[in-house]
Amino acid sequence: MKALKTLIRLQQWQLDQSRLALAVATEELAAIQSTIQALDDEEATERQSAAQSETALFAFSGYAARLKERRAALHEQQASAEQTVEETREVVAETFREEKKLEQALQAKIDRANAEAARQEQITLDEIAAAGHRRRHSEA
Repeated sequence: MKALKTLIRLQQWQLDQSRLALAVATEELAAIQSTIQALDDEEATERQSAAQSETALFAFSGYAARLKERRAALHEQQASAEQTVEETREVVAETFREEKKLEQALQAKIDRANAEAARQEQITLDEIAAAGHRRRHSEA
């Protein structure tokens, strides 16, 4: 039983580590999404500024090309981060399932031990009752 308790503690630690990794991966994904949103906002502002003057409009084309490259790189990072989040979620789920299996095994072992103790107690009570019954019938 002690070994199962140790395994459960280890599994709980692994689950905590997996959840921490999931939190970090989720934060990274949120940061990338925030950066993409900021880039979109910046583009809208620059587009409005470029519409105001011909010089700015000329400069905007070079800016738009760099912006497109940055956006493509960010979308690649986002896809990678989404994959990492999904993989980490799967690890958390698997670790949780393993922990539950161990907890159920421990509970089953405890239940069997309790049932055996109850059975032994009943055997003892039955022997005491049988001895008392024999004494009463032998005295009569």
